[in-house]
Amino acid sequence: MKYWQGKFNEGLDRTAEQFISTFAFDKRLYKHDIMGSIAHCTMLGEQNIISEEETKVIQQALTQIFYDITTGKLVPEGAVDIYDFLDSELGARIGNIADKLNIARSKYDRAALDRRMYVSQLCGDINESLKKLIEKIRETSNNYTAVIMPSQANFVKASPTTLAHTLMAYAERFMRDIVRMKETAKTAAVMPLYSGYGTGVAYKVDRRRVAQLLKFSSVTQNSLDAVTDNDFICEFLSSAALISKHVSSLCTLLTDWCTKEVPFARLDKSVNTDSKIVPSSVEPSVLETLKIKADKCTSLCLTSAAYCPGAYYTEADYAVIEPVFEAESLIKNCLEILTAVLSSFFFDEQAMLKAATAGFTTALDCVEYLVKKGENRDAAYEIVGKLCQYCAENNKRLDTITVDVYKTYSPLFEKDVIYVARAKSVARLRKNEGEPGEVAVRAEMRSIDRRLNKLFPEE
Repeated sequence: MKYWQGKFNEGLDRTAEQFISTFAFDKRLYKHDIMGSIAHCTMLGEQNIISEEETKVIQQALTQIFYDITTGKLVPEGAVDIYDFLDSELGARIGNIADKLNIARSKYDRAALDRRMYVSQLCGDINESLKKLIEKIRETSNNYTAVIMPSQANFVKASPTTLAHTLMAYAERFMRDIVRMKETAKTAAVMPLYSGYGTGVAYKVDRRRVAQLLKFSSVTQNSLDAVTDNDFICEFLSSAALISKHVSSLCTLLTDWCTKEVPFARLDKSVNTDSKIVPSSVEPSVLETLKIKADKCTSLCLTSAAYCPGAYYTEADYAVIEPVFEAESLIKNCLEILTAVLSSFFFDEQAMLKAATAGFTTALDCVEYLVKKGENRDAAYEIVGKLCQYCAENNKRLDTITVDVYKTYSPLFEKDVIYVARAKSVARLRKNEGEPGEVAVRAEMRSIDRRLNKLFPEE
């Protein structure tokens, strides 16, 4: 649609028109725009702004256009944006009656409505993918609640933990992502229609009726804010950045576990490739590719969120939704592939246990043992440090030296110190809520189940 054609003789340069066109990406909003238009048309008819017959004609035509595009019979093309395309198509089908559909609404509040509808629905779709991933992590962890492995501090093996506890840490992160996405969906689900160009419209409209038809929780309270607010897009991009960051972090961990230096796991051959450098090894290519895509998504989202306009409205504001589309494809793909890859993992329990018992992973527990017995903490560190030095010089471990050796360093050591110095014992002793012991991890799994049921109630 060309506005103010009577004022200017020269049209917009074709190259410039193509440059500012948003049709290449906003055409995916056709579904939401048609839904919004049908609700808008219903309200116009109920308010007697257009006749009952006109309402039926417009709604039937919009429904048919929706069907034609969805089935591929009509291919959106050759327009500056999706709004021009749909208006032109509607006009071609029903003539001048089509003009009445744009009574009481502007292109700006119409676009704002579509963006809000899209982001709100997208948050729900991503949450379904996150739910599947969490359930897969929980299912995998359930088989390894008693598998002992070393934790890591500053890239060095530290106190013993369990494999299930390590994996469930990521389930908790993705749970927070779900909560953030739900909050973003609520922020987006506010109906902005009938804000005009920021100063309202010259018709008596029923905003809450349209909000009800579109299942929006409320309506915007300021017409200028309604057509300039992109906070919900910033929130979505920020939440998406955290999701992709968590995906990248988990991929990094799993990739490390697949190396010969940290041989804790291996991937099925179907998701591995032969190394081009070392003939005897394979490369976890899927995980590495996932990490690259996740990192790309994080960068895209953070950069776009920082740019997001919101002080005034221009034609360029239509492009604010583009990074959302780009992030959507990356996130959905990453979550789907990561969920599938987790099913292809084989964890080496013996290698994990061996790593957990090697070195001095229970040294800190020996320190705490002395502190409980009344020793000064600094002195306890010094005593256990000397013990570790003795073990290193004599090729022993803290759980293999005798109680008599312990007593030469401190009379506070008793027979039960051997139990404290064993990796398996240390992990099992961690029974408090949130700790890595089997009892605590199974309690966390039940908590995850309850929280998921609350976040996704059966309808």
